[in-house]
Order: sequence, then C-alpha cells, then structure tokens
Amino acid sequence: MDPKSIASNTASLLALSIQVTAALHRHWDRHSTPIVDRLLYELARLRTTLTYLEESSLQSNIPIVVGELPWVFRTLKNVLVALGSKLFDDDEYGIEWQSSISDLQPCALPLSKQEAEAIFNDLQVQIARLRASYPSSLASIPDHSISRMPFKGLDRSPLWNACAEYNEIHAASRSNRVEGSGAWLLGDSKFRNWMESDSIDMSRHENVMYCFGRPGSGKTILASAVIDELKSLRHQSALGLAYFYLSYRNPTSVFSIVLTLIQQLYIQSPTLPTEVLALEHRDMPSVAELTGVLLSLVARFRKVFIVLDALDECSSEQRVGLDAFLGSLQSSQARLFVTSRPSHGLRDFDQCVNIHIIPSSADMSLFVRSKLSKLSERIATFSRAQESKIEEELVAMGSKHGIKVCLDLVRYNSSTKSVVFFHFSLQEHLEKVYKLNTELLIPSSVLAAACIRYLNALDLSSPALTTEQYLQRLHDHPFYEYAATNWGRLLMFDRNVDFEDPALELLMTDESRRLAVVEALFREDAEFSRDSQNKQVGMLHFITYFGLLQRASRPPSYLAKGDVSSHDFMGRTPIHIATMMGHAVALEALFALPELEGRDCIYEAITSADTLRKTVWHYAAEGGDVEVVRVLKKKLLFLDESAKPADIATRDDKGLTPLSYAAARGHLEVLQLLLQRGIYENETEDALQNAIHGRHTRIVKALLLHGVAPKYEHIAAASEMGSMDVIKLLLEYGAEIEGQGSGSGSALHKAAQADRAVILSNLIWNGASLEATDSKERTPLSIAVEHANLEATKALLEAGSNPDVHVLKRTSDNKTIRVKAAVWAAEHGRADIFNLLRRAGAECSEALFPAIKSGNTDIVRQLLVSGTMSELVEPQRAQAVSLAIERGNIEVARLLESWETGKSGQAQSK
Repeated sequence: MDPKSIASNTASLLALSIQVTAALHRHWDRHSTPIVDRLLYELARLRTTLTYLEESSLQSNIPIVVGELPWVFRTLKNVLVALGSKLFDDDEYGIEWQSSISDLQPCALPLSKQEAEAIFNDLQVQIARLRASYPSSLASIPDHSISRMPFKGLDRSPLWNACAEYNEIHAASRSNRVEGSGAWLLGDSKFRNWMESDSIDMSRHENVMYCFGRPGSGKTILASAVIDELKSLRHQSALGLAYFYLSYRNPTSVFSIVLTLIQQLYIQSPTLPTEVLALEHRDMPSVAELTGVLLSLVARFRKVFIVLDALDECSSEQRVGLDAFLGSLQSSQARLFVTSRPSHGLRDFDQCVNIHIIPSSADMSLFVRSKLSKLSERIATFSRAQESKIEEELVAMGSKHGIKVCLDLVRYNSSTKSVVFFHFSLQEHLEKVYKLNTELLIPSSVLAAACIRYLNALDLSSPALTTEQYLQRLHDHPFYEYAATNWGRLLMFDRNVDFEDPALELLMTDESRRLAVVEALFREDAEFSRDSQNKQVGMLHFITYFGLLQRASRPPSYLAKGDVSSHDFMGRTPIHIATMMGHAVALEALFALPELEGRDCIYEAITSADTLRKTVWHYAAEGGDVEVVRVLKKKLLFLDESAKPADIATRDDKGLTPLSYAAARGHLEVLQLLLQRGIYENETEDALQNAIHGRHTRIVKALLLHGVAPKYEHIAAASEMGSMDVIKLLLEYGAEIEGQGSGSGSALHKAAQADRAVILSNLIWNGASLEATDSKERTPLSIAVEHANLEATKALLEAGSNPDVHVLKRTSDNKTIRVKAAVWAAEHGRADIFNLLRRAGAECSEALFPAIKSGNTDIVRQLLVSGTMSELVEPQRAQAVSLAIERGNIEVARLLESWETGKSGQAQSK
C-alpha cells in the first residue's frame, strides 16, 4: 500500500478520535466519572499510536505491507462512530462551548454502564490489534509512548501504566471457542450455586471455585465461557466482574494483575470509588495496599466475581506474591473462579468447590466439526464418512490440545485417498499409543532430510550478528528457523543416524551453516547475543546438543581432533552439553573417545566450569537425570582420591552448589546419590533452605535424616512459604522457633507478611513471641496490618497481640512515618481490619478524620457509635463535615450531619 494512503486513513481516524475526545470533556456527574476517565485514557493511547503511524508513513518512500491494518482501521472507525453517535448533539458548537464552562450542572453519560464498558473493551482490543499489525517496515512505536492528559481520574497518574492487557486475550480466547462448548460446566449444579446463590458459607470455602485439568483440556476456553456467562448477568444491579488470563509467554507481575482487576471494578463501581482516586495522590503503592483497595471495591458491590485463568503459568518470581494475593481473595466476599493444572505450586484449594476439567465428547465433537469445516475451505472436501471417521478418532484422543495440533497439521492426499500428519511428535505419539498404520505418516527421517537439504541450499555465508540481520534472514528464507531448530530433533527419531550421509556431512563440516543453526537455537540466550562476535560452536557440541550420538553406531569420521575439549560461547564443552540435555548414552560415548583417556583428562572434564561457573555436576543436579549422574559417578570412582568433594561442590555465579540445585528442583534420587558419594562441602544448610523454598517436603526429610541440623532461618523460610508439614519436621528435628538478631523479623513476622493464619497459630502454640519486633520495631501484628492481611490480623488478635501497635506509612514527600494500626486501617478504608482492631480494644480516637478522607461509611459509623464525634469540639465537628464534602464523600457527610441532628434532637427533648 502507498504510504500516503496509510497516512490519509490514519489522519481521518485521528480527527474522529479528537472529535469524540472533545465530546467527553464535559462536567460529568460522579457516577459517570469512572467510565469517562477510562474512555479518555484509551483515546489518548489511540491518538499516540495513530500519530506515530501517520508520521512514520509520511517518512516512508517504499510501498508498505499492511497485513490486517485496513481491517483494524475499519473496526476502529466503527467503534469511534458508535461512541460518537451517543455523545454528539445536533449542535456541535454547543458541545464545544459546554466543555469550556465549569459552572454548569454536571450531566450524566448517555450510555448505560454495559454499553460504555462494551465500547471501552472494544477500544482496548482494537488498540492492541493496531499495535500488533503495525507495519514492520516503519519506525516502531516506543513501548512507553502512552499520552497522559491533565484530566481527573485514571489519566492523572503514571500508576496506571502498569495495567496489563486482558481484553485482547479474552477476545482471542472467545474467537477460538466454538459456539455451544462449555455447556456442561455452565450447567453444573456446583457452578450454578457458586454463581447464583445470594449467600455463601465462608467456612466451607463456597466463595472459591477451583477448576483443574491437564494441559490441553480446554481450561482457558472454559474460563472465557464463564466470563461471558457472568457478563450476561451484568444487567443485575451492583454486580461486578473482573478477570485476568495468566500466561508464561507474557509474564505479569502480581502488582499489574491486582491493578488490572482494580481498573475493571473501577469502571463498574455503583458509587464513586474514592479509594482509587486516593491512589493517585500517593507514590507507587505496595501490592498489599492495592489488595486493600481491591477488597474495598469488592465491598461496594452486592456480588463480585473474579476469574483468574492458568495460575500454573505464573512465573516462579511472582508465585509467593500471587499466593499471598490469592489468600486475601479467598478470605474476602469476592467469588473467585480459578483454573490451573493440578500441580500449580500455589495455595491448597482442596477445601474449595472443585471441578475436574476433562474434555467432554460433546465439546470435542463441536471443535472437530468446526475445524473440519474451515479445513474444507482450503483443501479437497472430505466425504461425510471420512469426516465421521476423523471426528471419531480425534475425539477418542481425549485432548483438545492434541486435536488442535492434529487439525492444524492435517493434509489430505488425493492420490492415496488418505489423511496424513506432518509433524514428528504426532507420528511418535500415534505410533506408540494408537498403533496407527505408519504408512499413512511421513517418516521423521524424510522430514529431517528435507530440513537438511533446505539449510544446505541457502546462502548462509554471512553471520547474523544483530537482531535486524537475523530478522532479515527470516524474511529472505521463511523456513530457515523451522529447519534449523527441528532437523536434529527429527533425525533423533531415526533409529540409525548415518553421519557419513553427504548432506549431513556438509551441514556438519560447513562452519557458516553450523553457525546459522546455532543462531536459530540460541538467539534468545542473553549470553549468546551479548558476545555476537564469538558464536562459534564446535561440531561435537552440535551433535551432542541434539543427542545424535545416541542414534549412531560411532562418532563421525570427520570429527576434528580436540573437539571434545573445545568450548562454546559460554565456555561449555560437549560433556557439559550432554549433561545439560540429559543425554546419558551420548555422555558414555563422549567418555569413550580416545581424547578422554587418562585421569587428568577425565578430572578436567568433570570439574571444569563454564562462564556461569557451572560444572557438569550443576547441570546434572539441575536436570535431575539419574542416569546422567550415575555415568558421572562412575568416572568419579575411576578417579578414586584424585577428585575431592571440594572440587565438585563448587558454587556457580548464583552461589548454588550441585546439592542445592537438586534440593531446589526436588530431585530426590539425584540428591541421595550426591549425599551417598559425599559430593558436598559444608553447604547442606543452603540445600535445606532451597528445598524449603521449593516446597519439597521429601527433600527436607532426606536432608534432616542425613544429619543436617535445622536452624531458625529454616523455620522462618517455611513460615513464609506456608509449609506446615515442613515446619513440623523442622521442629521435630530441633529447630529453634525464635532467632537471634534477625533484622527481617521472626518466623511469626514472615507468616504474618504472607498471611499464613494456620502457620501463625501453630507457631504461637509452639511458643513464638507475639510482641517480638524486627529492625523497624514492628510486631507481627504491625506487619499483618501493613500488608492488609485480614486472616493473619485475626489470628494474631485472637492469640492476644497488643492491638495498639504502629505501622509504617509513606507520606507524599516520600518520608516514612509511624501511625497507629487503627488509623492505617481507617485511612485505607479497611473496615474489616478496623473492626477487628476496635473489638480487640485498640485506641481509635485519631481514626475519624482518616476514615472521612477514605470515604468508608462503615468505619465512620463505627466511630460515631463508639462516641468519637461527641469528643470533638464544635469547630472540629464542622471541619469533619466540610472535609467529607470536599472529598466528594456525600454519604459520609450526610451520616455526620444526621448523627449531629439526632444528638441535638435528643438533647432538646430532655
């Protein structure tokens, strides 16, 4: 497309978006403010993207490949016209005039909440698609380029930059869902009760529905069906819905997840959420503070549904934070729907309402019919008998993931009248499990040979030293990346690899082709990209990486001498590679090479470290392959006294030893092999700490049985992780429950911070001090309140903690001050925590004005009932009412005035 055509279309959309923005700059009533703020925010993002697109198009002199851009333009125009048609009056000048007059009466948005939210969602989806379809030949849009407008609400603070995408993911999931699928779940009595019941039994965890299933069982598709079902209920008053899809492809922080949920409920809130507006006057809040705001928003609705899909795809760095957040949701009035694989490594949902997701035959049949219908548009149409046979066979596989892979790779051979599959993993699966006739399938060796021929035919003489050069290579050779990353894996399934094959020998011996394969394999590796001038990888590294030595009768005759001891770009030898990849047979073959004869050579092979300071023992322990460890142990026995434990139990650049890796990954058998051989050096305590952090109870027990003495630090770690079984083991083996001079606090502090109520009770029962303080003079209750952890606060107060503790608070000028716990709860609108503190006897006289500022009517009412208002002199009472009005908390102001009127009336009647 001509660049000027793109610029013209972009300018038209820009003009339309500016018109719509002008119509939104009015004096809106308080109920319309949240959605108007969000619409203005998305329109600002749209204008930024369109501006970049227009400017870069005008600077281009060559035709542009536009892809889906015209379709996105049309859809965006329709969304903007739909919004504008609701906003514009006949008198456009009147709109412009009204927007510049501040003393007019506030007006209501001429959209229902459902209509406004639908338009907002459409805007967000199309902006994401616009950025995704941005032509690669134009100057890219900076990620941080999101305009901010000096307007009220969410546009005012950089905080909202951290919100994560959710509408586009939901739209994609919904588009992949076949109409009618998921009916079995939506009709399930447990689901209907969770969704429809007016009251829930918190003691029976009825507010949480946990759906678990293996990969490919359709959990995300079902989550999208649940979200749409809940959206259909949105006509009911005071009903809120927020959702988020976790994905390992796009790791998201817990901070962003909570903020995104707040964003969604902010739009839907039946009353103006002052807690959200208060966030913008402060520095970046903590996750605990955001959680408190979210729970305050939840309290504004009659019912709130929160859907979180794929908990198991949370990154390891975020699991502790997500676990604590889930605990807060689990103990709130929100109705939580979560999906995950069974082994998600987070909190235990066994006591909640559970549904095991197994792909239903009805859903899979619908899916297969839909895919076959689309398939018939591209290739020769199947007969009804063939379609029935395909449907029968694929549904019998029992996995939507498998069906999708099959149908995406299915080809119809008109000459043989048969259906064939074009992928080695499918071939192996069908051969092993279903004993399918392999004559219908293309052998992996044929596909491997095709990949090798393709690579040998390319001009790969120049290395791709930069990302741009690599992308250009992909553009010039569309199948290069697939061929480079799959030829070895495909060849691995051949029962007898022949290294003397001329095509394979050419690929092996041509250094430039070998380098091209390496560039495709390791392009995501930071170390590889950093050292772009030193990407050389030896031939033996190449062969070992794919495990080809396991399929060959002997190494290639053209193997260069010294290759077995050469180093790649990370300082790894082929021995490192074989160990890292778990290729035990290849490892045996490497040790059998003449170059590795003799003690000195073997010693060097099993003790040398790469650039990450990892030896083969680190890789073996990390991978957990028992056979690999046994091969290495044989070589260690051969060395006898030549290699000492200190030579092997070295620390890598992360400070971890092989034993620590085995403990952290939960590889029990490998750990026992290392312990039996004495391959450790005064680092069993670190291994125990790593096992605790990994929640590996069996590893913990094995180390304790081996004689590792548990310490207070181990109790603290187990308390933070919420591992009750581990705590019991540690105490049984003599661990101290209180530490000496720990700046981060006691085990009780750790459990309070992670909201582990059961752990807290157990520690207290075993003698942990309730009033112990950390380096900042905070008690466990201070920590629990500061992190808005309701269950921990409740457990500590019930055990007798002093309620008049102080918590730390950051001021607007970035200073840290100490305030009473009751004042903190009032300031953050946490009526639940405030009520617990008040009932426990906390001093609450200073909490009235913070409660008025937060706009929490329940806290203000509690204080009025307790007589706080009567303790104020007349100017202070008037100030309280004025403050409520100034903050826009009209309900609080009315409550204060009515309370005073009632008191005055009682006095006069006397």
